[in-house]
Amino acid sequence: MPGKQVSKANREQIIGAYFTSTKQRVISVQLNIPESTVCDIVKKYKETGSTESKQRPGRPKTLKKCNTRALKRIIRTDQFSPLGDVTDKFNTSLDTTFHYNTVRRYLHDEGLGSYTAKKKPRLTEKHRTDRLKWCKDKKNWAEEWKQVVWSDESRFALFQSDGRARVWRSSRETYNKDCIQSSVKFGGGSVMFWGVSVGMGLDL
Repeated sequence: MPGKQVSKANREQIIGAYFTSTKQRVISVQLNIPESTVCDIVKKYKETGSTESKQRPGRPKTLKKCNTRALKRIIRTDQFSPLGDVTDKFNTSLDTTFHYNTVRRYLHDEGLGSYTAKKKPRLTEKHRTDRLKWCKDKKNWAEEWKQVVWSDESRFALFQSDGRARVWRSSRETYNKDCIQSSVKFGGGSVMFWGVSVGMGLDL
């Protein structure tokens, strides 16, 4: 396990003290740096003329592509599964002991993150088909919209929170049907607001 790297300022102090003929043992005590480290820095400076330390390589990936695909399949099977459950399933399938932070990092590398699921009314396939047809039929409307009145309502809970679920998805899957949290209307313990919009203006 490599030790903590010596800062640039301390490396320069070591070389400065070396040029004043200060013994390496004394430098070690003054800067609270192991004498072997001081010796290595002085030796490197003599060889290269620089105090810059060699850049350490990043931690190598330990997952093969096939294992990454297996991890993504676990996510796609249940995109609302907590990270702990995903990690347990993944470790069981590969007989490994990856930490959940490691699994989170691999998912992030694949463009997958844990987001709060958007809430949308529950829709059947017929609902989706009808809505798409409605949009296509009216995509070229212009003046016609001025004759349309829009209305909507919002409910604000007073005594309990409408809990949010978290879902594993990419940034492009916000409204994917597998990534939204279905909601249904219910009464009690809330205040309702209702408003209408005529054309492009807003009337309440």
